Amino acid sequence: MLLIQELFEGYEVLIVLDSVKMSGEPGKIYVLKVENTDIGVEEHIAPGVAELHELNPQRVFIIARALGVLPKDIYIIGCEPESYDYIALELSPSVKKALPRAREALLNLLNNICF
Repeated sequence: MLLIQELFEGYEVLIVLDSVKMSGEPGKIYVLKVENTDIGVEEHIAPGVAELHELNPQRVFIIARALGVLPKDIYIIGCEPESYDYIALELSPSVKKALPRAREALLNLLNNICF
């Protein structure tokens, strides 16, 4: 929910770093541009969409768009996890190994956006 509160400050671009399930190899890095049509529909925000313990990027985007604070440009830098079966406090070995590639993807994206 802090992200939604922060978006009230007004931003042109939002970059989210998260795990993504794309059926690739664990540790694979993806740079995805989120189109407005990919976000979902907020006309009837379903019960539970704002459940604080279950906020994922899509739900945040839906709520932020409904509140009128969603930036125009949204990107996700995602890493394919080893598993979605459980939540751990530490990164898996393949995700740890992917951190330099994720950092490089972020720097490249920032360079493309800013220059």
